[in-house]
Amino acid sequence: MGFNIKGSHISEGLKKTSWKGRLEIINFLNKEIHVDCAHNYPAAKALSHERSNWENEDKGIYWILGVQRQKDFYAILKTLLKKNDHLLLVPVPNQPSWQLKDLSQIKEIDLQKTIEFKTFELAIEYLFSLEKWPPNHPVLTGSIFLVAEFIKFANKQKC
Repeated sequence: MGFNIKGSHISEGLKKTSWKGRLEIINFLNKEIHVDCAHNYPAAKALSHERSNWENEDKGIYWILGVQRQKDFYAILKTLLKKNDHLLLVPVPNQPSWQLKDLSQIKEIDLQKTIEFKTFELAIEYLFSLEKWPPNHPVLTGSIFLVAEFIKFANKQKC
C-alpha cells in the first residue's frame, strides 16, 4: 500500500521547495532585504545560527524587528543581537507589540544602537536615508504578520 515514489524525485522536490518569508531575500527598490518570520526563541536561534554563515556578519546587521507583546522579546533580542548590530524597532501591524519604553526596563539590553519607528515603512525609509546601504542585508524579522505585510508592501512597489 502507499505510493511508489523514487528517492530522486523526493530529493528534487525538496530542492525546488521554497517557503516565503523564511530566509528569503527580497529585492526592494534595487536593495536587498533579508526576511525571516522568526517569531519565537527557537526560530531566532536558528536565524542566529544561519547568520554565522553570512559574509562580514561581524560588521553588524540592521535588524528591523517587530515582536508581538505576548512573545519572549528578551530571549529573541538576546539571541539575535551582536556587538555591532543596530535595532530598528517597529510595531507588528495591527497587533499589540513591544515598544522601546518596555525595553528600557530590561537592563541587560544595550539600547544605544536602537531606534523606534511607528511603522516598518519608516524604518525602511531610514535605511535608504543612510549615506551608504548597510554592507550586510538588513533583516526584517520577529513576526509572521510583519513579514507578510512587508512582502505585500514590497510587491506593491514593483507595480
